[in-house]
Amino acid sequence: MEKTLKTNYSKIQPLIYLIALLILVNPLFFNTQKLLFFPVKIIIQQILILAILLFYIFSKDYNKIKLSYPIIIITIYIVYLLLRTLLQPVPVFGFQQLYYLFPYALLFIIISQLQINKKEKLFISNTFLFSFIISILFGVYLQAKHSSFSNFSRLQLTWANSNYLASYLLVTIGFVVFSWKTSREKWIRYIALASLVVALIFMLWTQSRGGLVSLILVLLFIYIIYSIKQRKRLHIIISIALLLLLVISSYFVFKTIRPQTVTFRARIYKADAEYIKHNWLAGSGLGTFVREFPQYRLSDYKLIGQEDIISHAHNEFIEIWAETGIIGLALFIIFLIALFGQYKRNLKSNNKYFIYAIAFSLILLLIHNLFSITMRIPPILIYFFILAGLLSANYSNDAEKKSKSVNKYILILFVLALLVCIFQQYRNVQGLKHFSRSEEYLASKDSNLLTGAILEAKKAHKYIPNNTDFLYYQGLLYTFHDEYAKALQAYDRLEQISPYYPQLHFWKGYVLSLKGDWNSALDEFKTEIKYNQYPKVYFNIAIAYHYLNEENNSMIYFMYFVEKIKEKIERHLIKNKERILEEEGKNLKFALDKLANFHKNNPALINRINYLSRYFFYRKE
Repeated sequence: MEKTLKTNYSKIQPLIYLIALLILVNPLFFNTQKLLFFPVKIIIQQILILAILLFYIFSKDYNKIKLSYPIIIITIYIVYLLLRTLLQPVPVFGFQQLYYLFPYALLFIIISQLQINKKEKLFISNTFLFSFIISILFGVYLQAKHSSFSNFSRLQLTWANSNYLASYLLVTIGFVVFSWKTSREKWIRYIALASLVVALIFMLWTQSRGGLVSLILVLLFIYIIYSIKQRKRLHIIISIALLLLLVISSYFVFKTIRPQTVTFRARIYKADAEYIKHNWLAGSGLGTFVREFPQYRLSDYKLIGQEDIISHAHNEFIEIWAETGIIGLALFIIFLIALFGQYKRNLKSNNKYFIYAIAFSLILLLIHNLFSITMRIPPILIYFFILAGLLSANYSNDAEKKSKSVNKYILILFVLALLVCIFQQYRNVQGLKHFSRSEEYLASKDSNLLTGAILEAKKAHKYIPNNTDFLYYQGLLYTFHDEYAKALQAYDRLEQISPYYPQLHFWKGYVLSLKGDWNSALDEFKTEIKYNQYPKVYFNIAIAYHYLNEENNSMIYFMYFVEKIKEKIERHLIKNKERILEEEGKNLKFALDKLANFHKNNPALINRINYLSRYFFYRKE
C-alpha cells in the first residue's frame, strides 16, 4: 500500500493549518454562550470541517483512506445511530444530534489519516496553548464588562458555563504541559508555565467538583503507576494514602459545596436506572433522553426545588445506554478500546510525550463525563473527536504497514450530506432568532408588543416546527393572548412529539378550564399529577371539581394542596418558607378558608386545619 501522505518533515501541512484554525476558534463558542446560539457555533464548525474535507479530497498529498479499527468502528457506530434514528417514533430528536455527530466523525477520519511530524506536533500543541490564552483574555473582558470579580465564586463566572469551562481546561492542560516541556523558545515555555497556573486557578474558580476530582484522580493514577514501576514501597504507601484521602475529601466536598445538587444528581441516577431497565437493549432512540426521562423521574421533584427540564443523564455512558441501548454502548466502548490500541502503537514511536498529552486530555474528558454532561455540548464534544483523531494519526517516519484502504474520493459522497447538515443548522439559527425576539417582546410586558411576539413566533414556527421548547412557549403565548384554539393546537403538537413534557398537561388543562370544558381539564390535570406533584395542580383539580359540583372531591384536593405546600416548605432545598408563602399564600388562604367553612362541623378536621393555618401564618412576636 502506498503512503497516505507524502510527508515533508521540515514543513507544516496546509491541512494542519485548517485544523489548527478550528482548534483556535472553538473555545470562543462556549465562552460566548450568552452572545451566540449553539446552532451558530455548530455552523461555523461545520463550515470549517467542510473546508478541511474538501482540501483533503482535492489535495494531491493524500491518496487513500486507511481503514484502521477505530475508523471501521466509528463508521459502524454512525450507521447504527442513523438506523436507530429512522426507526424511533420521533426521528427529529436523533437528526438534531446527527447534524453535528456526522461532521465530527468525518473530522476524526481525516485527522486519523495524517502523518504528523515533530514540527507539526509542537504547532498543534501551541495552537491549544494560544487558543486557551485568547479564550481566557476574551472571557476576562466579558467578565469585566458584564460582571465583577468581587465575589470569587462560580456564580460570578458569567461568561461561560462553569462545567463547560472545566472540561475545556481538562482538555487543554496536557497540551500546555507538552508545549512547556518541548518548546525550544524560552518565551513560549514561560507563557506555557504561566498558562498552566492560570488554568489551575480557573479550574478552582469553576468549582466543578467532577472536573477537580477527574484531574486529581488521573494525576494520582499516574503517580501510582510510577510508584509501582519504581518498586518503592514508600511511594506505593503514599499513593494509597492519597487515594483514601481523595475519597474522604471528595465525600466532604460534595456534601458541603452545593449539597442540594448531590441530592438532585442522586435522584437523576435513580431515574436513569429505571429508564435503562425499560430500554436496555436498543434504547429509546438517539436524542430522546429529554423526551422520555419525565416518565421515570420521581414525581415530587418540584417539592424539593429540582428543575423541570432534565436534558441529560449526567453520565455519558449511561446516556448512550439509555438512548441507543446496550448495542450503542458496546460500539462506543469498542471504539475506546480501538483508540487504546492506537495509543499503544504510537507509544512505540519516538513521540510518546505528545501521545501522553493526547491520552491525558482524552481520559480527563471521559472521567469528567462520568459526572457531567459536557460531551453533550457540541463545542466540547468536538474535542473528543479531535483527540481521537490525533491519537489515531501516524507519527512514524517509516513506511506504513499494509492495511486495507479505500479511495479517498468516496468522501465526495459525504460532501452533500455535510451541506444538508449546514442547511439544517441555518434553519435552526433563523428559527431561534425569531423565537428569541418573540421572547424579548413578551418579557417586556408591553401589551403593544404582544402582537409582535406572536408574529415572531409564527416566523419561528416555519423554521423550527418540532422544537419542543418553542411549542411549549407558543402554547403559553397564545394562552396569554386569549387565543385558546391556537394554544391547544400548539399543546397537541407538543404532546405528539414529547408527551411527558413538564407542565404540558397542566397548561393544557388550564386552557380547557378557560374554555369551560372542566371534564377535559380535569383529565389533563390528573395526567400531569402522575409525573409532577406540583401543588398548583392539586389546587386546579379542586377548582375543577367545584365547577363540576363535586364538593367532597373538591375539598379532598384542597387538603392535598395545603399538605403539599407544607411538604414543599419542609423539603425544598433552595427556597425558604417566606419565599414559598409569598408565591403560594393567596391560594393557600383561599383553600384554608374553603376547608374551614366546609368542615366546620367536623372537630377533628377543624383542628388539623387550624394547626395548618398557624403553621403557615403564625409569627412569633
